[in-house]
Amino acid sequence: MNPLLVALGAAACVGQNPVDDTSGSVDIGVETGSDLGPAPDPNEPVAQPKWQRMWSASDVPSRLDARASFDPSGDALSYRWSATNGTFDDDTSATPWYTGSSGTVTLVVSSSTRSSEPVTITVRSDDTGARIPADYATVDLALRAGETILFLDPGRYGPIAGAAAIIGSPDGGVIIDAAGAADAIRGASYLRHLTITGATEHGVYADADIRIHDCVIEGNGSPTANGGGLWSDATAALVDTVIQDNAGYLGGGIYLGRNASLYGEQLVLADNEAEYGGGIYTDTNFGIVALQNAMLVGNTATINGGGGVFLDTRAFLTRVTVADNAPGGVRLRYGYFEVAESLFAHNSGYGIDEADAPTVKIANSVFGTSDVVKGGVAPDPRDGNVSGAPVFSTFTSGSAWKDQDFRLSWGSPGFDQLPGGRDRDGSAQDIGAYGGFLGRFPTGDQGRW
Repeated sequence: MNPLLVALGAAACVGQNPVDDTSGSVDIGVETGSDLGPAPDPNEPVAQPKWQRMWSASDVPSRLDARASFDPSGDALSYRWSATNGTFDDDTSATPWYTGSSGTVTLVVSSSTRSSEPVTITVRSDDTGARIPADYATVDLALRAGETILFLDPGRYGPIAGAAAIIGSPDGGVIIDAAGAADAIRGASYLRHLTITGATEHGVYADADIRIHDCVIEGNGSPTANGGGLWSDATAALVDTVIQDNAGYLGGGIYLGRNASLYGEQLVLADNEAEYGGGIYTDTNFGIVALQNAMLVGNTATINGGGGVFLDTRAFLTRVTVADNAPGGVRLRYGYFEVAESLFAHNSGYGIDEADAPTVKIANSVFGTSDVVKGGVAPDPRDGNVSGAPVFSTFTSGSAWKDQDFRLSWGSPGFDQLPGGRDRDGSAQDIGAYGGFLGRFPTGDQGRW
């Protein structure tokens, strides 16, 4: 079974339940794994909307995005959208505008000869929300009027506290700039289409469940605060999001407190810095960290290892690229750790450090020549693991991640390594983030995946 699905099934163990609808908060839920599914027919087109769960408002159109859909044979695609409780400006567009109430949206893509399996998006839309500046001139006026669901036009906004949901333009250009305040966003449970920056402690501070879709969290934090990009003490579900160039004491990119769990898909943690856990630091052994199709690249921990991740909890990494982190990629202390179809390369010191005898299972993964498993048993080739220096399309150690291309070159260890036809070109799947079913190439710019 897919390790991410195992982790999601275990979520009840950490006591994280959806928020009661009657409370006035947004029910964020957790990833259901419905977009993972079985491996598709290698000759069949693949319908791939940008996410499988979204919150909208009945009177505010939302942009859908199916541009990641593909045909393994390279044929042109046509699109067909349908909805139970809504309408589209063009139901044959790859990026239609949708307006409707709670229900489902379904996508099917077709080539000249075949059609994909349908993929369904769950839509929640039970509040009209407030549009800024159409309904209220400023965010502050909307919050004072009791509005908690905010739709923001492109522009630069100051720090926001007390909104349940903050949704920007799907084409980008909505910047939440703390401008030196401690937090850029505090108390929200749903964020989408935002760039979040300028906080001296946390880009996002979340002491309750939160979902973050299609955001860039960058340039936040300080060496004395925990969780420069995201501070969480509940369940955080991150999709199509980049957390980059943040700083912290524990967790430059993400800090997870005692009650926290993290579910990340199409997540990039890059060029963050902390004393412990450059990309992620977990201060819990109750929660879960589950990452799929994710990149942990260029992160730095200045004191105690775990340049990419410092883990103290159960964790599942599936199709994750861990590269160019210093010192080391992943430092483990306790708990259960499972790695599948992931790639470790150019991390200084080690790929994985099993510091305190955790339970570790590794399969179908690549470890570069210097990316050893420290303190544990070397990955077993009988489990599909490969040793050898991966060759990226463009790579210079220490350079900013946006100047790199972490796709594997032809002939590299891990290239076309796994059978099943799950790469976008229909060939055998590469190991690492870019070998995954989603197959998008993040640029680091919100709204441009």
